[in-house]
Amino acid sequence: MIEQPSLDMIELFSGALQALKDQRERLNQADATNGNHGDHMVAIFEVAVQAARAEQAALTGQRSGVQGVGISAAMLQASRQLENLENNDSARLYGRGLALLAQRLQERTLELDDLAAYASSLLSAKEDQTETKPPASERELDVVKALLDALSDWERHETNRLKTPAEQQTQSGTDLGYLFGAGMAYLQAKAKGGDRLDILAETAVNASPLGRAAHRAESGRLVLRTLLQSLAGGSR
Repeated sequence: MIEQPSLDMIELFSGALQALKDQRERLNQADATNGNHGDHMVAIFEVAVQAARAEQAALTGQRSGVQGVGISAAMLQASRQLENLENNDSARLYGRGLALLAQRLQERTLELDDLAAYASSLLSAKEDQTETKPPASERELDVVKALLDALSDWERHETNRLKTPAEQQTQSGTDLGYLFGAGMAYLQAKAKGGDRLDILAETAVNASPLGRAAHRAESGRLVLRTLLQSLAGGSR
């Protein structure tokens, strides 16, 4: 039996890019202020794909037999390049989120296959069941902690940007307040309805800075749903 190749970062970012291209006009229309949010999101993930390809090319030049670029390296490269996109506030927002997530994944030495295995576990229940399953292993628990810490860091970072230095929160990672807020976001997403992908994407958006603007929430749900679907499919 031939082993199927695992998902890589180029493929993961490319899937999100295609979904955004398909919905570009709808996302532009959802942006009541500038009418160009769809264009900005496509530009963001074009950069992410290019960054992953650049990391892959660099690794291939260093050693033979490279199977795929590491998730943290691709995210950090994309984060740096997104800072250079002019007149695109969403690019800087996603860049900060990617950098914080990369840091948390590095701390726990997590790779794309770890995220894919957990996504597959979350989405493997029957379609009429929407309760999330608890982590089944220490590795899955590491994934949950890394994701929650990164989302919490991202939310705190964006909140601090609006405060004076004396008002800013200095801790990092997940605290009880954030956990409570994330739990409420999950309950609200579940009450809104939809399949498991919808609920998970809605929860993550509402527990992150993406939920602060309607047009970013809409594109965020599309991106997260697509990424989760790709991750779950890539683990098979």
